[in-house]
Amino acid sequence: MATARKEYNEIIHAMLADKAVRRSIVRKSHYLFFCFYLSHYMEYEMAPFHREMFNLSQSKRNKFLVIMAARGFAKSTILNLSYALWSILGEQKKKFVLIISGTHSQARYHFMNIREELKNNPRLAADLGPFETDDAGWGVNSLSLPKMGARISLASREQALRGIRSGQYRPDLIICDDLEDSRDVESIAERTASYQWFVNEVMSAGSKNTNVVVLGNLLHEDSLLMRLKKDIEQKKIAGVFRAYPLLDDDGRIMWPGKYGSQKQIEALQMSVLDTETWEREYLLKYRGHFSLIQLGKERDELTRLGAEEYRRIHPKPEPYRLGEYRISAPTKL
Repeated sequence: MATARKEYNEIIHAMLADKAVRRSIVRKSHYLFFCFYLSHYMEYEMAPFHREMFNLSQSKRNKFLVIMAARGFAKSTILNLSYALWSILGEQKKKFVLIISGTHSQARYHFMNIREELKNNPRLAADLGPFETDDAGWGVNSLSLPKMGARISLASREQALRGIRSGQYRPDLIICDDLEDSRDVESIAERTASYQWFVNEVMSAGSKNTNVVVLGNLLHEDSLLMRLKKDIEQKKIAGVFRAYPLLDDDGRIMWPGKYGSQKQIEALQMSVLDTETWEREYLLKYRGHFSLIQLGKERDELTRLGAEEYRRIHPKPEPYRLGEYRISAPTKL
């Protein structure tokens, strides 16, 4: 352990002292790229699951990633903002990155964070720039990096994606961040429409060499992310699914750098409006509920049977557990 720490410190010292060494290393390591150029986005000491996110993103074997994480767990920071930049500036050398969210305003938010770093991050520009930005193409916001011959564009579920290109390039990295919200999972028809749109539009937008990353929270046991999880389990698609809850299955805190004590967890829980939101969005557990609006039970069946008969036929299940797809919290960082 001491030897590894010494070697790590020597690498960091060499990176600080020599620009050429620094450029070579950050192009190979997404994690060190983030540490050197984007660490201002991370207020707390990172946890092991963050390191896994970096490793998954830079692995050449992982063409399809589905990441479900507790609210506020930096999934968008690492796998949207940072990965979009590193995928172009690093060794993957992507040429056309497409960022998709449920609405244009959501996609625009992520896009503007990327644009801000390209325009106003002097260390990044000095080492890996220069960068230029523009607003052009297909009715979506877009910026180009002429030095790399690359482009980053945003889109939403409101747009048709099939056939989208940047010059001769189809998207070679597609990042889907919060494609669904609670309204999109209210009925089986809406959930099926979301899944079919993803298969027909998103998966058809790229090529065989395209990396696809899907990020989100647990909205429903039949949501898009859960359907993709099932597809991966059944080997309908080659991919990796990961879930990072606030607490692991033994009740240990997954991000002790941010939540250092049980009191902090309790304070966070008190700030959440209701138990179901707390369990879904932070613990990544799902409980069935009889509210049509909140969790998508089919209106016609409930109306036809009545509430009492519906509850008898559909008893409230135990909390949904992600089992082996959760990683354990470290006993020591």
